[in-house]
Amino acid sequence: MLKSDDTSLCHWLSRFQRLEMTEDQIANPARSATGFAHVIGDTAKGMAFDTDPAAFNKLLHDLAPDDLKSGKSK
Repeated sequence: MLKSDDTSLCHWLSRFQRLEMTEDQIANPARSATGFAHVIGDTAKGMAFDTDPAAFNKLLHDLAPDDLKSGKSK
């Protein structure tokens, strides 16, 4: 990328994505991706898609209203 493109991208990221990145971070994606990978990894731990389907079904059952659990619907 040219420096002017990097500057434009910095401005766009700041204004529309609320990400403050320097031109050096944009020019070297491996360096900037490291921080994102840690945040995503920490956030994704234990999410429903990361567990087996039976655990997800149990969670849905536990969250369901009592009248649906017993099979008595209104």
